[in-house]
Amino acid sequence: RQMCIRDRVKATTELGDSVMSMVTQTPNGNALVEFGVSIGMLCVDDARLIYTRTIRLTPRYVVVNKCDVPIELRQLGSKVVNLRLKPAERASIPALEENKEPALHVILDEENWQWSDAIPVRNVGTNGFLVADKTGKQFRFMTAEVRQDRAILYIIIDEQKPGKYRHLVRNELEDADIFVCQEGTDPNFAIQVPPGASSPFAWLHINKERRLRAEIVSKKTNDRQVAVLSFDDINQITAIKLGATNVFSCPSIEDVTRVLRFKRQATEIKPAGSSLPKSSIVLGIENFSLSLISAARQERVELAHLCLQGLVVGLIDYEEKREFQTTITAISLDNTSNSDLFFPNVLRCAPEKKGDVQIFAVDVLIELNQRAKDIPRLNYMKFEIEPLDLRVEEQFINVVADFTTKVKAAFASHNPGALTSSEQFFNIRDELSKAPTSQIVPDWKNPVIVLKESEGLIYIEKLNISPVKVSLSFLRKSKAVEANANVLFQVFSNTLGVAISNLDEAPVNLGGLMLDNIVDSTGGISTKLGKHYTNEALKSILPLLFSINIIGNPVGLFSNVSTGVKDLWAKPKEGFRKGPLQGGLGVVIGASSLVRNTVSGAFNSLGKITDSVSSGISALSMDQDYMEQRERMKMQKARDIKEGLEQGTKSVLSGFEKGFTGIFLKPIEGASKEGVGGFLKGTFQGLTGLVVKPVTGILDFASKTTEGFKNTTSTKNLNDGLARLPRAFYGVEQHYKTYIESDAELTVLLRRLEEGKFLRDHYVEALSVIPDRNNPNNAFILLISFEHILYLSQQDRKLLWHIPTVKIANVDTNTPDKVTIVLTETSKKNPDRQVVIVTRDQRVTNHIITSIRRILEDIQQS
Repeated sequence: RQMCIRDRVKATTELGDSVMSMVTQTPNGNALVEFGVSIGMLCVDDARLIYTRTIRLTPRYVVVNKCDVPIELRQLGSKVVNLRLKPAERASIPALEENKEPALHVILDEENWQWSDAIPVRNVGTNGFLVADKTGKQFRFMTAEVRQDRAILYIIIDEQKPGKYRHLVRNELEDADIFVCQEGTDPNFAIQVPPGASSPFAWLHINKERRLRAEIVSKKTNDRQVAVLSFDDINQITAIKLGATNVFSCPSIEDVTRVLRFKRQATEIKPAGSSLPKSSIVLGIENFSLSLISAARQERVELAHLCLQGLVVGLIDYEEKREFQTTITAISLDNTSNSDLFFPNVLRCAPEKKGDVQIFAVDVLIELNQRAKDIPRLNYMKFEIEPLDLRVEEQFINVVADFTTKVKAAFASHNPGALTSSEQFFNIRDELSKAPTSQIVPDWKNPVIVLKESEGLIYIEKLNISPVKVSLSFLRKSKAVEANANVLFQVFSNTLGVAISNLDEAPVNLGGLMLDNIVDSTGGISTKLGKHYTNEALKSILPLLFSINIIGNPVGLFSNVSTGVKDLWAKPKEGFRKGPLQGGLGVVIGASSLVRNTVSGAFNSLGKITDSVSSGISALSMDQDYMEQRERMKMQKARDIKEGLEQGTKSVLSGFEKGFTGIFLKPIEGASKEGVGGFLKGTFQGLTGLVVKPVTGILDFASKTTEGFKNTTSTKNLNDGLARLPRAFYGVEQHYKTYIESDAELTVLLRRLEEGKFLRDHYVEALSVIPDRNNPNNAFILLISFEHILYLSQQDRKLLWHIPTVKIANVDTNTPDKVTIVLTETSKKNPDRQVVIVTRDQRVTNHIITSIRRILEDIQQS
């Protein structure tokens, strides 16, 4: 039992695997104790589908000894032995010293052997290493493989077997000995490889540069030559001068072994392959759409819509290679979960053509070597992606997180390895409670359980990943605070949170990557790529901090000004190369670019500052309805100075109007909802709004005006629209079918009519009605929802009349060219309790009657 001093990393409560660590106090100092935490779902009631979370605690590190002799392990920088393992034994590492590296030395539990170099225990992959005896004349070639299974890292120590060596040196010379060791180590530890022989090789120092020092000694002339070589330069022939002749070294791969060959012949004869393809398959899709639909709520919602334009997949077979290529012309990801959004388009990558050359948003090329038999060999891999615009609202993150949590819960409940019933759970619990603790053998400790097989190696001759450039914008909307004792704290935290978190076109640049001759497992390659992009992401933190709106996005200002300065220098230079007239025109273009970008950047910075301040101040009104109305007004982009002045003036007038009317309306509204307490609360909101709302309107005027100035001088495309409107769901059941553009348009229109009066209606269908066949332009739309029948003008989508379905008594079918709707009561517009729809088409008449009667039947049943 040890006392926990402090937590280092707390375990997450989300489904999946995570790590929990804490620091404990021991006689030898502070120790770092790490646990694996796996959280799943357990169904405790199959009938009612009630689930509970299961928490499985496991060791973080488990060492497995696959050697034929016992081994000992100790941590880097420590003199205390952590573990002693017999052959085929496995055990967990209880703790590591806190201030030392998480790496382990290995020694064979026999006399005359030295400790190995430290093996990192957190890097998934395989390391070959060398264990030498104290004389440096005998060696053991070992492997340390780190595998991850859920939250457990298995460190498997094994001795390399013939045919499975990690590295091999092959001496194909007839008259020379070769002595090889790791560069930077004592040559006395070199391994001798006689003529015509092969010898395994491993690294004495795992964490140093892995290059091989080869000393070639001629038996005839006693000439000596030292060369520093690499196993990674696959098929790269190196000439080594030995006396009057040359020796050639050539690395290659045979199965899982990297082989370094020494020979007299410089080249090998390879059979010539045909350059013509044997077969090819090309699949092109003009538009590929994918909808993410959530049925977890009461109302079915399309959360997001992904659109890929110009998707082409090709597979070409040659005699020696196989090429696979995928290109995408444009990518668009839309947030379709809500209609009131600043950023409906979340992700966009749509590069323009450069002359007649098509630039692809994504271009992936993989070239597979057909002649390689031992391991998969890729001659070339290319991943290219054009700059991305990523614009995210807090609302979209919350929606996706909620959806992801529900999906993970669904998968976890069907996990074959998890408990699936309450009966099974209680049976296991009873068995464990009866059995002595010493008899309970966990999975990780049971030698009968076979470890998951490691991934095979893959060889990539050349890997090319282009830089990833992202323009990131993030928006967090301000929310009204509650009138209570903590109102000042709420206002401060809400205002500060909105001001600090909002970003405007922050540059996130992840550098590209070019690697040659990679030999590793897919997991190892993924780990290397993950480290590279983690380091690149850390470099982008500072530009993100200087892109927040409250300080005016100085990074964006600098980018605009630098673009203008660049054009001021480059345009005249480019023009004078063609002639004096073109040079003069270049001066004009460059100067105008400098002025335009400087003005645009300055007004953009000023607008961001005023918008952040006004958003924070508006929270003081404590009026959620006013906040939502203001957000809807802000969503209208000012495309020029005129629109900026118009929208800004509208904001000022709205602020004064809401401020003055709120003094009278808010107390009445509060009293009607919450009585005396609501009256007092409404009075406080009204008095606060009298000051806050006009001030917010004035600041919005400044923000909208500067936005108009900026967009007037900016050449950037202002198209923020969706690739397509959100799909329609039909009826109370909310079923969906193949996407129909007209239904999607009318569904959106239904929600916006009469300032949201029909927002909760369930769309059923819409029909085109032409009363006069001689005048087809005079057409109307009959829009049928479960709650209302609406009649609109087809030309301008203006609502002419609407009827609640609960007020429909019957539908008359006396005449084939019109529909007569009989109402349950009279009104000023319908004193005879009838509404007539002229169709001039019996099929349309019958269809309308059938649809309305079906709704009436459903209403009666419900």
